[in-house]
Amino acid sequence: MFAGLFFVILFVGTLQAGKCGTADVKQSVSDSQVKIYRYGDLTVIEKSYKSSSAKDIFVVRTDSTEATTKVTKDTLFLLLNQENGFFIKLIKTFLFMDYGTGPDARTLSAYDINSGNKILDTLYWDTISVVGVDTVSIWMENGDSAVSKCPQYEEWLAGGLGAVIIKEHYFNLRKLELHKTKKFKCVPLQ
Repeated sequence: MFAGLFFVILFVGTLQAGKCGTADVKQSVSDSQVKIYRYGDLTVIEKSYKSSSAKDIFVVRTDSTEATTKVTKDTLFLLLNQENGFFIKLIKTFLFMDYGTGPDARTLSAYDINSGNKILDTLYWDTISVVGVDTVSIWMENGDSAVSKCPQYEEWLAGGLGAVIIKEHYFNLRKLELHKTKKFKCVPLQ
């Protein structure tokens, strides 16, 4: 039996950058559930299975006649058997996935659907957000050991929790670079 995370990345064709916008349609198909997210001229299809925590993620051209969970000429990018992987968003031609089932910190991975490459793989907290044309905000652990300076630290400690300081980072999608900002916050740990 194969242990560990198994994934396949399949890249087919080329792609033009699309506008970000969403519409969510859900449908059930026998042993699976399909969620469809539309982003301008692209559609992300997330297929989950009732018998497993694995998901298949398809990125297809929106102008195709029908969204499908089969590889066709309109399939631009495919991730198969993503164990505990959750689609977060598509920003331009970058697919963001969350690989975690518990509280923060979780693994954030980003894929360039033009090249088929994974361009980011890091632990993150909270959510990601678009803060500019080519920039995404990601909250990551700072490594700062001064958690006792957090205003709620004593309260969290008394309640059996720990604390961590997280810092906002900007990920530039054009340059594929990650930069720290000066913003930080304290968050409780379970």
